Amino acid sequence: MPQVDSGDFRVIALIGDQPSKLFPDVPTFKQLGYPPYAMVLGSIGPAGMPKDVTDKLCDAFKKALSDAQIQKSLAQWKAPVIFEDSAGYTAWAKWATAHYADMVKKAGLGKK
Repeated sequence: MPQVDSGDFRVIALIGDQPSKLFPDVPTFKQLGYPPYAMVLGSIGPAGMPKDVTDKLCDAFKKALSDAQIQKSLAQWKAPVIFEDSAGYTAWAKWATAHYADMVKKAGLGKK
């Protein structure tokens, strides 16, 4: 973002599917006919992790994201921060795995 703010770089497209309030005139990948993409940061535990442990971790991450210092640090990226609980993140991960596997296949980049 410092390069964008200084004018050295220009934002030509947003990788997601939602327009940005910071860059209202910049088209999204979706608007340009490309599949949206997102930078995702998440934490994944071992299969079969007890629900009480999952819930405790989920609560801790949610609390951390509301911390003022964390918010300040994340704000420098000027990207939306979306919190998903375990079920939401699992659903997204399953969708993303299938979606991007299909993209790799269509691009002919899979194993030969």
